Amino acid sequence: MNNFIINADTEKQDKNNRALIIQKLKLAYGGEHGELNSAALFIYNFYSFKRLDDFDGAELMLNIAVSDLKHFKMLCELMISLGIDPIYACYPPCQTDFYWSAKKGYSDSPKKMLSDGVAFKLNAISDYKRLLSVVKNSDIENAVKQILKEEKRHLRLINAMLKGYNS
Repeated sequence: MNNFIINADTEKQDKNNRALIIQKLKLAYGGEHGELNSAALFIYNFYSFKRLDDFDGAELMLNIAVSDLKHFKMLCELMISLGIDPIYACYPPCQTDFYWSAKKGYSDSPKKMLSDGVAFKLNAISDYKRLLSVVKNSDIENAVKQILKEEKRHLRLINAMLKGYNS
């Protein structure tokens, strides 16, 4: 009888863990600091830097946006592999939690764009670390670790560029 209780508890824990993983994957995918918003933010910043004739800044912003779209695709594939419909929402079918581009910053100031980028990446890194803390699946863990490594690299690059604007 104890084995049945242990198995039932384990099954319940696995179900709860799966729900938590799904929630965190959806946040990383289409949430406020998710890859979709990040790609949109850095595409916007690409054009802003280009308008300012800062072509190095524009190139960095575009490279980050492209990388974030690759992360978006990876997360989409992970969600599909888990049987999750990859819609752009954190907690579907809530009517108030949908993809909304106004949640990202818009600025024409290079310092503000870079500062917003730093804040955005710090939040994303924190979200990915929280996801890693609950993941038991090695495929998801490996993908998230790869994304996290790239997010940290983006953060270093943005910070380096910001230093140039501050000096």
